[in-house]
Amino acid sequence: MHVGKNMITGQGCSIVGKLVAMHVGKNMITGQGCLPTTTLHGSSAERKKGEILQCIMNPEVRKIGIFGMGGVGKTTVMRHIYNQLKEKKDDFTIVIWVDVSSSFNLEKVQEKIAEKLGCNLSSSTDEKSRALVLHEAFKRRRNFVIFLDDVWESVSLQDVSIPEADGSNGSKIVWTTHFVNVCHSMESQGEVKVECLADEKAWALFKEKVGGEDVIMSPEIEPIARKVARECGGLPLALITVGRALRK
Repeated sequence: MHVGKNMITGQGCSIVGKLVAMHVGKNMITGQGCLPTTTLHGSSAERKKGEILQCIMNPEVRKIGIFGMGGVGKTTVMRHIYNQLKEKKDDFTIVIWVDVSSSFNLEKVQEKIAEKLGCNLSSSTDEKSRALVLHEAFKRRRNFVIFLDDVWESVSLQDVSIPEADGSNGSKIVWTTHFVNVCHSMESQGEVKVECLADEKAWALFKEKVGGEDVIMSPEIEPIARKVARECGGLPLALITVGRALRK
């Protein structure tokens, strides 16, 4: 375990964050028309995916907030759901994904939505005219599901010109956020918390990514490896990234 032994001792714990930053975006899976994503790891991620899908397909639930700390796997689960609904094509006329981020910019978000709706906002020079174009574009669809990823503060759907999802059209609005209060302020009717992995599940995932028990369970390596795994705080992204970096 040449790389593993060198990186897992000394400054191993302090480089967890750097390794995650270096490896985000690698090992992605994609298909035609789908968003790139990574494999869902563990039964807990699959359960969350099923729970969120159940909310989306529930006719009584129209706005859904997915919350949890950064790196816990919210976006990965949501990308899998987006791809599934995008490929199915039966339940929603259009499926839209928009990256919002902490530096929210109303005009850029509207432009991203317009691109997915196939309309052009270049001649719409003010907020009101952009809203009108988007409103008309949404009206031409029977229903929709829109995913707003990485929402840091309450977003006014009216300002963005996303129509209110209601029982008559079967449309859905889903967002991911770090903060449950964002879900409350955006009046979510369904909320799903994505949590960190428990210690033993985190350790199992870490061992798998490093290369298995035969690599990591030596008396010399195991205590230090467990310390590095704990530094990942139960976050799947960190566990996968650091584990792969330490792989033989």
